[in-house]
Amino acid sequence: MRMDKIFITGGDGMLGNSIVRVLLQRNYAVKCLVKKSPHNVTLDGLDVEIIVGDLMDSASWKNQINDCSIIINAAAYTKLYPRSNKMCYEINSFAVETLIALGKEYKITKFIQVGTANSFEEGSLNSPGNESNKFSGTNYKMDYINSKYKAQEILLNEFQSSKFPVVIINPTFMIGPFDSMPSSGKIIIAITNKKVPGYSNGGKSFAYSKDVAVAVVNSIKLGRIGECYIAGGENLSYQEFFKKVCKVNNVNAKFYKIPNTIVLIYGFISSLIGRITAKTPTLSYGMARLSLLNQFYSSQKAITELKMPQTNIEVAIKECTEWLKDNNKL
Repeated sequence: MRMDKIFITGGDGMLGNSIVRVLLQRNYAVKCLVKKSPHNVTLDGLDVEIIVGDLMDSASWKNQINDCSIIINAAAYTKLYPRSNKMCYEINSFAVETLIALGKEYKITKFIQVGTANSFEEGSLNSPGNESNKFSGTNYKMDYINSKYKAQEILLNEFQSSKFPVVIINPTFMIGPFDSMPSSGKIIIAITNKKVPGYSNGGKSFAYSKDVAVAVVNSIKLGRIGECYIAGGENLSYQEFFKKVCKVNNVNAKFYKIPNTIVLIYGFISSLIGRITAKTPTLSYGMARLSLLNQFYSSQKAITELKMPQTNIEVAIKECTEWLKDNNKL
């Protein structure tokens, strides 16, 4: 017997693919809004209804929500370069307002937004960031971070004013399969191919994308409306993460700690060259600044309330690597 029907945006992305598979395992009916792409066939063969359309042009697909009770918004524009990019706001913020209006029109019972942990100030290893931390992302002047926070504020304000049934999942840096672009998989590729000379002073919370997907699906029943949940994993320095990638992939490589000044100079020059050549730099100035931070977060709220698993990140690295190899990206 089928359960609620889910309308999901971005179901063909890295996280979206895992969300779709968890939904199907739990016998939900699924509709996926995707942009037509000849290169992305990750949903082929799955029992899902594919709706081809542009998130910014709802006229062609909005009626598809009429028989759905839940919306999961996993679509996002994630490019960090250039730092100022109107597409970030159009997809990450303004499209959310359209989805809210449609959610109200069709009386959905839950709206699950996939945000970002960057909507909360990061913390240290001993005092990781959590959902009570204020937003500090404006310090980095990156439209991706700012636009995702704006969407979160729009949704929380809607909850305050009309009790709109929103739950926000805020993933940290995700690693896993189905990384078609690739996105986070680029660092796996670079380390495995010995293209990374060293590491910066910072670190991240590295999350297994399948764990995040479970948290998203669990939030359908367990998530409290009007609440945010940081969905992270292991807090690791870049040195520690690089070593894990090498261990999993049997790579013998040496990495050197690169001084902060060198990281920033390299990022600045790379961004300058990027502007001149109109090519995306490997490390922009904005990314260089972020790489010096310890972006550590606590996922205790998601673990306690959403029963989010905490899989060893080496499993995520292994699955990501295998998927990249199987799809001729590594």
